Amino acid sequence: MNDSPFIHLFNVADEYFLYDVNKNNILQIDFLLFKYFVNKNSKEMDKSIYSSIERLKKRGYLSCNKIEKIEHPMSKIIQSYLTSKLQSICLQVTQDCNLRCEYCVYSGNYLNRSHDKKIMSLETAQNAIDFLIQNSSESDRVCIGFYGGEPLLNFDVIKDTVLYALEKYPGKNYYFTLTTNGTVFNENYLSFLEEHKFSITISIDGDQKIHDMNRKFKDSDKGSFYTIMKNIERIKESYPNLAKRMMFSVVLSVSSDFMGCNEFFTNTNILKETELSVSTVSNRYKDGEHNVQKENNIISQRYELFKCILILIGKLDESCCSKMVKNYYYKLREHYKQFYITENGVKPISHPSGPCIPGAFRLFVNVDGNFFPCEKVSEISSVSKIGDLKNGFFYQNINTILNIGKLGDDMCKECWAYRYCKVCVASVDNLTNLSIEKKKDCCKRIKKEVEMMMKEYCFVSKYNAIEEGN
Repeated sequence: MNDSPFIHLFNVADEYFLYDVNKNNILQIDFLLFKYFVNKNSKEMDKSIYSSIERLKKRGYLSCNKIEKIEHPMSKIIQSYLTSKLQSICLQVTQDCNLRCEYCVYSGNYLNRSHDKKIMSLETAQNAIDFLIQNSSESDRVCIGFYGGEPLLNFDVIKDTVLYALEKYPGKNYYFTLTTNGTVFNENYLSFLEEHKFSITISIDGDQKIHDMNRKFKDSDKGSFYTIMKNIERIKESYPNLAKRMMFSVVLSVSSDFMGCNEFFTNTNILKETELSVSTVSNRYKDGEHNVQKENNIISQRYELFKCILILIGKLDESCCSKMVKNYYYKLREHYKQFYITENGVKPISHPSGPCIPGAFRLFVNVDGNFFPCEKVSEISSVSKIGDLKNGFFYQNINTILNIGKLGDDMCKECWAYRYCKVCVASVDNLTNLSIEKKKDCCKRIKKEVEMMMKEYCFVSKYNAIEEGN
């Protein structure tokens, strides 16, 4: 039996730290103790090291307990949960689009999707609403989202589906969402969206030059920027309540200019007060060479992220935070709170934190009525499909996805970062099975990210309070 303490060591400049996995606490330690643990508990131990270790043990630190069995705590109750607590459904009402964006997952550059003329029938959409209501009796509020392709190309189904839900199940508390490229709005669409209190997400990547580089109309070299901006102005002027529930999705492609985007969203009056969701081009299921950000974009982004740290330690005002990284700033604050939560040890039966409960929080229903955990997974993957409208949930697949930690479970049992894991089915899906090699690559990346988060936390904590271990 391995009697080494379940810890992770790191340093920030000339300061040394120990993350105790059982306690979920970070302690600052001296160099001698750090060196002792780095050398795998060498037999040479002077009195100061011995005293430090004994003090830590008396306070409940340095336990050797590790996970003995990988099993998600929801495994035994997943069926009863999914038949009563569904919270959200996302309907792919079409696979068609009036744009042809270079980086889109439907562009033909990905293994799992391509543009198609398929649309969701009203019957399929209504059956999906029936399924949601029948399986959400314990959810006070449910979300119905509409996705594409460009969902407004099938507006009649969107409209009739909303009215169907409200008329057939009037006692339910709904909210509606729409993800759109923002080019096909008209007065009829906008009036309906405002009347039914939709939250809308519009895709816009920056100024005209940046945006039009990738987001062009179908069968044309014409960019979509001016069409979208005109529609945003119309929403702001004529549909103020809808404007309050509008946000923008920004994709940083390899051709984007981070600082140019930052200036555009900061200085353009009609965009100033609107929330941004910023992401990079996905490499999941990418066919061929992966997308790599330009060096100047990486440097600019890191500069803005560093400013977030300066804000957290009180050296800059929060108003200095770039809109492009605002969500990151909020996440940092939430991440740091996690290290203040002291745990009572590693449970012998446990699971890494990565997977969601498949289908519970965002059940994705494609045009054919097939179920997937969310819109990010592949629609042609046999392991990602978790059911359909005809047969209901496929619980064997759901349990496999839920217990993704069982793929290479010895790695997870020994992993110091298991509480902060992000590995999910979309990360390791090989279209026909779950790939252990993909999981290993994800694990390396996630551990680096978690350690960096811990280092940032320690830096920020210097200006507040961090518990010392020596």
